[in-house]
Amino acid sequence: MKRRTFITSGLLQFGGLVSLAGLAGSCSESCAHGSKGQILYAGAGEVYYIGNRRKAKVTIKISKASDPCTPMSLLSEIIPPGDYIPVHQHLNEDEFIFIYRGNASVFVEHEEQEMLPGDLAFIPRKKWHGLKNKGNEYVHMIFGYSPAGFEDYFRAIGTKSIKDKTNLSPEAWEETSKKYGVIYR
Repeated sequence: MKRRTFITSGLLQFGGLVSLAGLAGSCSESCAHGSKGQILYAGAGEVYYIGNRRKAKVTIKISKASDPCTPMSLLSEIIPPGDYIPVHQHLNEDEFIFIYRGNASVFVEHEEQEMLPGDLAFIPRKKWHGLKNKGNEYVHMIFGYSPAGFEDYFRAIGTKSIKDKTNLSPEAWEETSKKYGVIYR
């Protein structure tokens, strides 16, 4: 299978293991000795269900709340067939998306490309992007942000149970998105 590189659009994809050290940034003076480090067990993390229609399961694995010295956040998401992440941009964070099961269609700026297991997308801040599961199986992905902090957005908009409704009015949703520097198209 041919691998693609789209530097101009901010999308980089690779197969196999990747180093995310470039996303990690540097520690502040108060964290001169760096992060304490963590082992990320499969079932561990804070689970939130996003949206009344989507009910996407997002698990926060690494965050400022779990490690104040972490320079990046790490989350996972399971996306059912036909579901999608709307096109949006982050004003303050770079994002990466790693697909480890299923096939996804990713949109970055003006291009849409298929992502397969093992592919990684890097999206610099202020670049439009979205993702859709066009397949018949669930897409499992790991994603994160640098610097850390955007994971709080999922805490603000999510529910702890799949049965609960997000009680944000359209105005409150817009205000929350503005607070966390995310703009939807």
